[in-house]
Amino acid sequence: MSKLKTSAQSISAFLLILLLIGIPGVPQAHHSPTMYQRTTTELEGELFEVKWRNPHITFRMLLVDATGEEFIWDLEGHSIFNLQRAGITRESLPVGERVRVIGRKSNINDHSMLADKMILQDGSELELWSGAFSQFNDAENLQDAESDNLGVFRVWTLAQDDVLRAVTQTNDLPLTEGAISIKASWNGLDNYSMRCEAPGMPAMMLTQNPMEFVNDGQTIRLRTDYYDLVRTIHMEQSEVPPDIPYSHLGYSIGHWEGDNVLVIKTTQINWPYLDNRGTPLSDTIEVVERLSLSEDQSRLDFQITLTDPSMFYEPAVLRGQWFALGDTIGRYQLDCPDYDD
Repeated sequence: MSKLKTSAQSISAFLLILLLIGIPGVPQAHHSPTMYQRTTTELEGELFEVKWRNPHITFRMLLVDATGEEFIWDLEGHSIFNLQRAGITRESLPVGERVRVIGRKSNINDHSMLADKMILQDGSELELWSGAFSQFNDAENLQDAESDNLGVFRVWTLAQDDVLRAVTQTNDLPLTEGAISIKASWNGLDNYSMRCEAPGMPAMMLTQNPMEFVNDGQTIRLRTDYYDLVRTIHMEQSEVPPDIPYSHLGYSIGHWEGDNVLVIKTTQINWPYLDNRGTPLSDTIEVVERLSLSEDQSRLDFQITLTDPSMFYEPAVLRGQWFALGDTIGRYQLDCPDYDD
């Protein structure tokens, strides 16, 4: 249980990344550091519209200035999954009431803001962005997985005390000079993430959203509510069949080592990025995932080894843990706001 308790130091460092660098906590978020101001601003007005959608909820406020002129502000909070885990639902946002919102103004669009916190009329506060992470209590939700005895075939979620590592470990990769040059040309305001395009492998595995392993007999289906992505892992093959086309998710072949270790090798990937900061990948990349189930079946440790000689001068290794926290897989209901409006 102690591994699930989020330390104050980790949260503080994580919020520092969120607020000062501007990089969201997991690859699913897609804001560039240049999109929003570093300092916060407080707005007060009537909340008159809420769109409960992914990848971020959006809402609108009507403000009146000192001269009586009215302005409509467009604001944005976190994803549905993160807000729900923090105890916030659609009904928590009081449409028709006067509220205060603290957040960072957009550097691109007038009357647009990334909302960090909403203060209601009764003084209660809703953490809509960075503070939402501190509301999670994974330890209380840890399932009695040993009694369930489902092995890996259940829903898994990245624990909150592992989020900081999920962010920072991609900051120190063994990039080749060519990869560094490619990454330097990354456009933070015009890329797949800003266009709300679903990521490929292995980026789809580095998400905070829950994912589920489903036993389909000769294959394992891995589904996530992150962009509604689904992978197929072929368990009765040792080699990729001829003429398999390249795709964003590639072609995965798996095998068991004992009862509790699942090894998956994925090739035929033509997804060009590891993250939403422009870390490049080539189509020769080989991804090997090693998933180890804990004795009590409540934790699934993962190690992802990326072999891509043109981008990494040595194999890059990413690690983390998923926990059985009783989450369910929902529909992502993708509806990306138009940032050019």
